[in-house]
Amino acid sequence: MPRAQDRRVLKTKAQLRTALTGLLEKKPLQEITVKELCEACDINRGTFYLHYPDVHALLDEIVDDLMTQFEAMLGSFRPNEMLLRSGVQAEYQVADAAGPLRGIFHFVAQNADICRVLLCGPQETAFVSKVNQLVRERVLDEWADLMGKESRLGYGYVFSFFVAGCIGLLKQWLEQGMPLAPDEMAAVVEGIITKGVLALQ
Repeated sequence: MPRAQDRRVLKTKAQLRTALTGLLEKKPLQEITVKELCEACDINRGTFYLHYPDVHALLDEIVDDLMTQFEAMLGSFRPNEMLLRSGVQAEYQVADAAGPLRGIFHFVAQNADICRVLLCGPQETAFVSKVNQLVRERVLDEWADLMGKESRLGYGYVFSFFVAGCIGLLKQWLEQGMPLAPDEMAAVVEGIITKGVLALQ
């Protein structure tokens, strides 16, 4: 019985998440009511309140789960090893970033509906801040440790420029309905990093 109950809970939560994602494509979170959400997925409000105190708590859980998956995906990315393979004192070969870039675009494609809502909707600022902080912890801090604390300010500028550009590309890609495959988008970003505007020729 516990397994059957767990499956029911998972099914209910999946329905609520799908319904909330759909509603967020039409209106901001503060305008969505529990009644409206439950009607969208044919679940009574009593069932909703068994799992969440309000709609904000449901969105928080969705974001937390997404960030946990994203962090796990980044787990195989070792920025220090990347720099060491390239030669720490030599010019950084960004081609080594192709693998992580492909991983990011595939991750976004697999979670396209909720990523579109979080990156392109009213919730953008809070979600982007979480992504920025996670990538900063995984990449910038390790690079600064390896290259020397005195380089941190310069790397901070490069990091901010790079992350803002990648998020802008992700938003445009999602808004356009992902016309290019994830691997193609990763190649576009890699080209921009390594060649700048020459990548457009």
